[in-house]
Amino acid sequence: MSFVAARARLRAAAFATFGVEAKWKALGAEPGVVCLVKVDGGDDVGTAGLAEATVETTFLHVRAADVPAPQPDDLVQLTDAADIAALGVSLLRILGEPRRARRGDVWVCEAVAVATV
Repeated sequence: MSFVAARARLRAAAFATFGVEAKWKALGAEPGVVCLVKVDGGDDVGTAGLAEATVETTFLHVRAADVPAPQPDDLVQLTDAADIAALGVSLLRILGEPRRARRGDVWVCEAVAVATV
């Protein structure tokens, strides 16, 4: 097995283990694409003039093979009831421009909750 194939299998296993089932809707349009996303929280530093503020941020990681061209205002609807209950959110909207992770096979997208439970 080549290194590229081994890395692809490892990435698939990570998404299968840590990912949550979702439906990715380009600009909110149906029917959407079923995929696995990894939800990652963290802090980001926002600035306004000379002031800085730490804000809670949510990032979604999705494989480029599943969603080839994510864009701002896409909607991501979580589909598994247990994941929705654990995360406290059922629908997220993509903010800003998604960017590729270092290896280029995963998109990293900043998101905001649209519908919470």
